[in-house]
Amino acid sequence: MAKYLQRLWSVVRRRELVGKDSAGNLFYRWPGTLDTKERRWVEYAGDCNPRNLPAEWYTWLIGSRKEAPTPAEIMAMEAYRRNVKMKAAMLEKEEEKRRFRHKSLREDPDLDAVKPPEMSKFVQQVAALEGLSFSGEEKTLTEDRVKEVPALEESNRTLDKDLQSGKSAQNGHKIPSRKEREVYEKWVPPS
Repeated sequence: MAKYLQRLWSVVRRRELVGKDSAGNLFYRWPGTLDTKERRWVEYAGDCNPRNLPAEWYTWLIGSRKEAPTPAEIMAMEAYRRNVKMKAAMLEKEEEKRRFRHKSLREDPDLDAVKPPEMSKFVQQVAALEGLSFSGEEKTLTEDRVKEVPALEESNRTLDKDLQSGKSAQNGHKIPSRKEREVYEKWVPPS
C-alpha cells in the first residue's frame, strides 16, 4: 500500500502548473519520461467548454506550440482582440451610416435599373400643344386647327424647295435633315 501511495504522490508531484487564463482555467503539464509522451490538460474554473479557451492556450494544449504562452504575450493578444472588436464596431457604424445615406438619397429603393421614359405621355403633350388629339389608337385633328396645320406632303415640299434654294428655315432655325424629317414623320400622324 505504501508503494501505491508513493506512486500516486509522485504522479501528483510531477504535474506542473504552467499557467492560468483570464477566465480562471488552470493549465497543467505532466512531463514525459523515456516511455511516455508529455501530457497537457486544463482544469476548467466554471463551465467545461473548450470553445471558450483563448487561442494561445488551445494551441498549446493540442501541441501546436511547444512553449506555453507568457503573461506578456497573453496581455498583448487580449489588447489585440479588444482593438479588433473596437475597429469592427466602428466599421459597422460607418457602414450603417453609409447605408442610411444611400437609402435616403434614393427616391425609389426598389428601383434597380433606370426605366426608359414613357413616350406615350410625351406624344400626347406635344399633340395637345399642336392642336392634335389622340384617343387611344385613333389619331385625329381637332376641327379648329385643321386650317392652320399644313399637310405633311406640303411641308415636305416646302422643305425640299428651301434645301434646293439654300434658304434657311423660318425664324433662323436650321433646316432639318432627311433623317430628322423621317423621325418627325413617324411621330406626327398623317393628315
